[in-house]
Amino acid sequence: MDRFPFPVEQRPSTAGRRSSVPRTMPAKWKVASNVRSLSVYLEPILYEKGVESISSMNEYYLKRDPVRFKMYLDMYEKFVMNDEVAKFRAKKKIEKLYGDLIVVEEV
Repeated sequence: MDRFPFPVEQRPSTAGRRSSVPRTMPAKWKVASNVRSLSVYLEPILYEKGVESISSMNEYYLKRDPVRFKMYLDMYEKFVMNDEVAKFRAKKKIEKLYGDLIVVEEV
């Protein structure tokens, strides 16, 4: 697989790590970085993983560990794309699966 050096502004942080920081990126990331930034390529993947991990958790587990469930929801919100249609679909999917477990905090 072809690899390319990271652009300077997107180079991974070396803080707290020694030599395990990748200096190059896969070719398909290179294509994405030419469009706008790596987030164009990575966000949909992270967003899908967030939705999948929420979908795969069963209700028993969610009721036992609401903190983790909240964390997953936050992760979903953080990595959801700017695409309003995708955001709407994912939100509907989560509401359908776990609507009774999501507690709306009233201020």
